[in-house]
Amino acid sequence: MRWRNFRHIRVRLTLWYLVLLGLIVLAFDAVVYVGLRRAVEDHLDESVDQRWETIAGAVEQGSSGPRIPEGLLVALAPIDDDDDEDEADPEQDGEPFARTWSAPGQLVSNAGARPGLADTSAIVARAFAEGEAWGNVGSGEESYRVFAAQLPGGGVLEAGESREEVVGTLDSLRQVLLLVTPAGLLLALIGGLFLAQRALAPIARITRLAQETTGETLGRRLDLDLPDDEVGELARMFDGMIARLDAAFRQQRQFTSDASHELRTPLTALKGQVEVALGQERGADEYRAVLAKVNESVDRLIQLVGSLLTLARADAGQLPLHRDAVVIADLVDAAFDHARPAAERGGVSLAAEGTAALEARADEVLVLQLLLNLVDNAVRHTGAGGAVGVTWAAEGGALLLRVRDTGEGIPAEALPHIFDRFYRVDPARQRNDGTGLGLAICKWIAEAHGGSIGVESAPGAGTTFTVRLPA
Repeated sequence: MRWRNFRHIRVRLTLWYLVLLGLIVLAFDAVVYVGLRRAVEDHLDESVDQRWETIAGAVEQGSSGPRIPEGLLVALAPIDDDDDEDEADPEQDGEPFARTWSAPGQLVSNAGARPGLADTSAIVARAFAEGEAWGNVGSGEESYRVFAAQLPGGGVLEAGESREEVVGTLDSLRQVLLLVTPAGLLLALIGGLFLAQRALAPIARITRLAQETTGETLGRRLDLDLPDDEVGELARMFDGMIARLDAAFRQQRQFTSDASHELRTPLTALKGQVEVALGQERGADEYRAVLAKVNESVDRLIQLVGSLLTLARADAGQLPLHRDAVVIADLVDAAFDHARPAAERGGVSLAAEGTAALEARADEVLVLQLLLNLVDNAVRHTGAGGAVGVTWAAEGGALLLRVRDTGEGIPAEALPHIFDRFYRVDPARQRNDGTGLGLAICKWIAEAHGGSIGVESAPGAGTTFTVRLPA
């Protein structure tokens, strides 16, 4: 494995998992080894102690000290041996033994102790001094477990059994652990890499899709059927992000297309009017009429470009709010002053109703623009003899600003799109009837203040726009 592969999260996760598993396995191995060693050693101690009790009951006290009777070798045979092994060979390595001592260093009798037995004098001396003593003598499979204790009639009886079975059992366990542990860790490493690869496969797909995603391929999705875990949530969040980007790109392309079309229409009309005026000699009145139409087209272009600039700056976050205490009544009066000439020409009455001193902390210029757009829109869509009213009041911790008209109303199917850019209820409406951006700007202004805007309308029943701003 190359060192650069360690940058992969699946490799690092597997190695951390392997290290943790290795520590757990080593701790388990240590517990098993220590527990088994204690168990087999306790079993051997019980056997030696039982053998000492059996021999102690048969020891004879003589003038020279305690003596093991002749023929007691059968008592020294292993306690757990099969029934057909009813006596022990004292010359065979590893058989149990027993000895009696009248004093430290003074051996009285010996049963089963072979000549090569390690020195047990230190254990015997402790038994004379302390009453009893345990100890191990020898090494490896030739070691013995020895117990020596004073006899009631005097002297010390020493009994011992070979530790060959204990040593062999522990050696076998060590060999098994040394074989199984590395093999298990190797299997864990392979399995961990496999599982990490499968678990992180969706992330690899996300990475590939992100690398291949361009403005032309935003329609692609992962569409992975994953459980509701971290990786599944990441995949769904990625699909959601791509969907939002796709929608934003589509909106941007549509906005560019619509803006181009909206700009081309007045420019074409402007060019046509100029070409007609230049086509032949005309009188001053005719030139004046052409210039008036050109001026109207220029005004519409200025209005359209201003709206486009406002939305572009808003989308880029370059249109900061300057919040001040503004009197709503003053803003309504300013909006009515602007709309009154058009209202008088169209025979539309204007009315305002609200608390005169009610204030809001908002951007005065933007809120005034919102009111101008709504009032101009209401006047433009209200016929002669109709009325446009503006009301405002504090309600539920918010400022509610309503603009009502008695105009033609809006069809129900058009209401969800009324705040879209360049959207018109009637596509056949003349192009000089607004820019199609006013309500989109109103929506942005309301949301930029932390508020909202809604509309209620029905064909022939008029329209009401409700703006909710924080108090």
